[in-house]
This record gives sequence, structure tokens and C-alpha cells, in this order.
Amino acid sequence: ILLWSLARLFKWFDTAGFENVLYSTSRWGFIRIAYLGDRRADPAAYKPLERTFRPLTDESWGSALPIEFTNELAAPCALILPRFAAEVSPKLTQGALCTLIPNTS
Repeated sequence: ILLWSLARLFKWFDTAGFENVLYSTSRWGFIRIAYLGDRRADPAAYKPLERTFRPLTDESWGSALPIEFTNELAAPCALILPRFAAEVSPKLTQGALCTLIPNTS
């Protein structure tokens, strides 16, 4: 009776969709279910959404920056960094700055 009851329990357990089951057996081989666990999660419920790619002509790829900031052929940082003009002493090496005068033009 125990083997027949266990086979019937396992067949039911596979089709019922529970993660765990707690059962007890009697001396005569009868099975009593004491606790049923949570239901198994549906694999289709956790399927991620399929990615969609926008074409490069889509307007959402555009920018609101002026064209001067996006031009890589010109000095890209020339419009962002402050400009300074300086007087160079003849005693210093070429390229050394002694006093910084901001260019306000």
C-alpha cells in the first residue's frame, strides 16, 4: 500500500505545481498531506521584454546643443574653457606665462 500511495502522491505532486509538500505516513502505508508549499512560478511570467532598437534617424537620438559644441574638427574645448592673453618676458622660455590677463573681448 505504501508504494502505491507514494507513486500516487508523486504523480499528483508533479502535476499540481507546488514547490514543497510535507506529508506523513501511517503504519499501514496511508499518506496524509500536512502542508502544501507555494505554487511554482510560471516561467512565462518572468520572460523579459524583447529589446527594440530605434533607427539612427529617430529624433530621440538628436541633441539640443548648438552645432559649435558638437563640431570635433574645431577645437572642442575652445568655446568652453576661458581664454587668456598674457605677456611673455624675454628671459622666460617660449610658452611660459608671467601674468594672466583675461580676454574680455
